[in-house]
Amino acid sequence: VALQNRELDPRTALNDTISEFTYNPSPYRFSFNMDRLAKVDQYKAIEVYKQMFSNPAAFTYVFVGNFTPSKIKKNVLTYIGGQKKLGKPKKFVDRKIRLREGYNSKEFKTEMSVEKMTDYFLFSCPMEHTMENSLKLSIAKSVLDYRYLESLREEKGGTYGVSVSTSLSHVPVDQASMRIMFSTTEAKEAELRELITAEIDNIIAVGVKEQDMQKAKEALIKSRKEALQENAFWIAQIKNKETLGYSSVKKFDETVQAITSDDIAEVLTKLKANLTFISQGKK
Repeated sequence: VALQNRELDPRTALNDTISEFTYNPSPYRFSFNMDRLAKVDQYKAIEVYKQMFSNPAAFTYVFVGNFTPSKIKKNVLTYIGGQKKLGKPKKFVDRKIRLREGYNSKEFKTEMSVEKMTDYFLFSCPMEHTMENSLKLSIAKSVLDYRYLESLREEKGGTYGVSVSTSLSHVPVDQASMRIMFSTTEAKEAELRELITAEIDNIIAVGVKEQDMQKAKEALIKSRKEALQENAFWIAQIKNKETLGYSSVKKFDETVQAITSDDIAEVLTKLKANLTFISQGKK
């Protein structure tokens, strides 16, 4: 039922296009729909599940919370140590799934009940996975949030808001990406589309406004201080230490304060190396 209803939502066509078009063609990336479901062999699916989760010796377990090792030792021995070790640990296989390089664009129309156009930008570039680079991307995201709120929403009144997100991946390759998306009317789409890249180009050319830079840094430090009280934060730090070789437990504030306007301009310049643009309109 969920898959049947999914096909009725215009956002499905956009999400599926984003998922498929932003990557180089690969048999491992496709839209999951009723046709795909019909081809699934449930017995093979169960076998795949068993292969992935049959050997707990290959897992890394992380415990975070208000406890002492002695208090949870019995539960660990019972529920983890008591499991049978079956099969061999599975190793990561690089399926060569990569974001598209260079400039790519796709525009299409979908049946909708209201007139609306949605534009999606994906910028990407190679970038080493470090705490400093991760923080630079976070500040770049916040700065663009402020700029788009002022120019696209408040000055032009062309959209309810612009979504900006950044990420820094490590597997299968070190790569930075920035996704920007907004919806508007057909009459205003072309102007707002130009403003998206114009704001980025302006930061590259003249730098970040001082008040925007300061506000972004203060927000990062404030949210980090609050996160220190949450178990999820410490789980993430332990995971990063295990998988990336570093965590952001130490020297966080100093690293944030050391980031400059030139650093943000440099990051945005690198991200512009690859752009995939997708636009969805009303049929």
